[in-house]
Amino acid sequence: MNPRQTKPSSFPSLSFPILALALFFGLGVVATQTQALIKQTHQDLPSAFSSQDFITHTQSVVLFYSKVLLHRTQAQITLPFIPPPDPAIIYVGFTPKDSLQRSEYLIYHPQLDQLTWDYLSQDSLRLYQKTPSYDSISDFISNPPPTRYATDLHLNRQYPQLTHAGATNEFLDLTQYDYILTSYQPSTPQSNYFIYQNTIDVSNAQLNDINEIEWYLRSFQVTTQNPYQVGKINIEFIQ
Repeated sequence: MNPRQTKPSSFPSLSFPILALALFFGLGVVATQTQALIKQTHQDLPSAFSSQDFITHTQSVVLFYSKVLLHRTQAQITLPFIPPPDPAIIYVGFTPKDSLQRSEYLIYHPQLDQLTWDYLSQDSLRLYQKTPSYDSISDFISNPPPTRYATDLHLNRQYPQLTHAGATNEFLDLTQYDYILTSYQPSTPQSNYFIYQNTIDVSNAQLNDINEIEWYLRSFQVTTQNPYQVGKINIEFIQ
């Protein structure tokens, strides 16, 4: 399959170098500047990847695309990755119809990965509580505490009442927080890599002129000295 040239990035507020990824039909590698859709489930993945199955990335933002053949509202994403040598926070997201309100999901956060607080789950969100006091995430969103909580940045935009929150896109001083509201879903550790899998609501996704969703990976801590590696990204539209 011949690679296609991508359009300029739609991240006007970010000045980082961007590499466009894509998804190949049936191939075991991720290549730059092409597009396709792979329908493959977590159970179909090989039990182990070799180093040749991963592509190293040093960019803060990486784009990739998936073709949408019919109207779909739910997508299952499966993403194998090897974290950077130094701690980094990694998000996956897509460009929505309202480009000012990006939808993104936290796929790797070393602090949250090791956090032992109790938590509640609702849809694609988790509420970590140092001392449990809320019975539901809806309750927390409706009546947030005055201080001492952190959220993902896009949740601050989605819920204006969460105005006094710290941000999970930075490493947190956990002594300063009692609650963390986040889209973080722990990845599954394998022998030498992780697999992130989540079902994402894409009903608000913007389609480009060839009926693709523009996805991105984002990490402000990734550099040429602190790269991470990504395997074959699989997207399956299930509704």
